[in-house]
Amino acid sequence: MSDTSQGPGWWQASDGKWYPPEQAPGYQAPAGGGGAADGGGGGIALDFGAAFSWSWKQFTENIGPWITIAVGVAVVYLVFFGLALVINSFFLDLILRLIGYVVGAMIALGLIRAALSSTTGTKPELSMLFQTDHIVDYIIATILFGIAVFVGTILCCIPGILAYIFLGFYGFYIVGRDEGSTASLGSSFNLVKSNFGSAVVLLLVAWLLLIVGYITCGIALVVTGPLAYLLLAYGWKTLNGEPVAA
Repeated sequence: MSDTSQGPGWWQASDGKWYPPEQAPGYQAPAGGGGAADGGGGGIALDFGAAFSWSWKQFTENIGPWITIAVGVAVVYLVFFGLALVINSFFLDLILRLIGYVVGAMIALGLIRAALSSTTGTKPELSMLFQTDHIVDYIIATILFGIAVFVGTILCCIPGILAYIFLGFYGFYIVGRDEGSTASLGSSFNLVKSNFGSAVVLLLVAWLLLIVGYITCGIALVVTGPLAYLLLAYGWKTLNGEPVAA
């Protein structure tokens, strides 16, 4: 037990203390070794049945906080969208877009933070959406990610899709490992490279859940949004050989 994380695999319990991997609730030794330190995952096979069961369990057992978070996300986006519709000034519109970009980054980080908290047995809270730690690294990484996807898309589309897949976990490394912008992108690349099949399926399922939420005008997003991020958090921890609290 410690007041701070002592390395990969250490998890924070609801008492605020950090514990070693083997003391995690429902801990199981990772299949096929690990490689958690370098983000490679060691080719760990991801049990998607277990991933879905865990994600649904976490959502239903904490449905109040998750619904609150989802509604909070919707309200923030609706406010910025509504303001953009009524503002005619180019300068004010530009300022609003910049603020919206930063707020959007905070929300994305908050969703990742809330999902990762569930993997350590800590309940998600609405306040996680508005914490500013890691925001600079996340914005820089997101810009680099966007450039990579854009350039790849211009180069016959497929490289853009591959960039989207290989770099898709960068936010989890920024929040879960305190990595910087470029390091998080490299770690995501290594993770997917070593676990390509599982990572691709995991990302596709999460994206489909989010798409379903958006095409229903956000109605289903209060369920599919949390499930998507919970699945990604479970997969990210498991593919890194780290324990997930039951």
